[in-house]
Amino acid sequence: MTSMLLGLALAFFPPADAKEPAAESKAEAKESEQDKAQDRAEAAEAAEFARDEAGHWQLTTNGENRKKLDLHSKPVLRWSNPAVGRVYGSVFVWTSGGRPVAAASFYRFYVPYVQRTAEFVALAPEGLSAEREGRKLWTPSAGQVKFQKLDDAPAPAASANQRLVQMRRLAREFAPELVDRRVVNEGTQQQLRLMDQPVYQYGAGADGLLDGGLFAFVVGTDPEVLLLLECRESAEGRSWHYALARMNRDAMRVRFRDREVWSVPYLETPWDDPKSDYFIVEVGKLDQKAAAP
Repeated sequence: MTSMLLGLALAFFPPADAKEPAAESKAEAKESEQDKAQDRAEAAEAAEFARDEAGHWQLTTNGENRKKLDLHSKPVLRWSNPAVGRVYGSVFVWTSGGRPVAAASFYRFYVPYVQRTAEFVALAPEGLSAEREGRKLWTPSAGQVKFQKLDDAPAPAASANQRLVQMRRLAREFAPELVDRRVVNEGTQQQLRLMDQPVYQYGAGADGLLDGGLFAFVVGTDPEVLLLLECRESAEGRSWHYALARMNRDAMRVRFRDREVWSVPYLETPWDDPKSDYFIVEVGKLDQKAAAP
């Protein structure tokens, strides 16, 4: 009887801190909307930072035929990566004759720390030079990016549209794996997801180039490995060629079908080697140096 009376009392007089389910649902919905609004605001702010920062950099090829590279006016990819925090970025490419030669991801962290970063990678065999407001900061040497012929691939089709379909199929046969060292020093293996459409497409150019595509393998939508696929024509006929580039300091490897075709080691301090094909620089520190008397 006592328990029955207690049950009736609770039914008619619920505890003071109890919330109606509808009220809880409304509070959660309001919090969710606030989170989405904050996410949109931070993503927009980061995109504005990236557009502005990309314009501060001038890239050229090195060597006898020094040539200024063209900055593609719009980002080829805008990304986020909730797995590592509240971070948003944009990827820009620099081209020569439409062909991608270098890429940079400009991104902004809000949580778990506050930081503005520029991450560069070479996409062509040429040596490069990158300057920001007159200061030469990145000078990757030639020969670090290597294109390889993809021998066991179907013959390239006759039309550009058909070749795009082939490129997408070939890209799916590359399987990148990243060794994530954020939690444990020995790292945990992580498979990367292919964005099915190329983030950038380009047409005919030097070395018998007919067309090509730049593909991204991602976590969230954050690019970790870039794949260039090109169809080239020579006296022997048409063939496929590929190159891979890192967008992460972690160790990575890539398999094509049943064999490993590319691997890179973990980089302790990628900000200390401006001659490497992969380079990171903290934008906030650059601004502090520029403002110093």
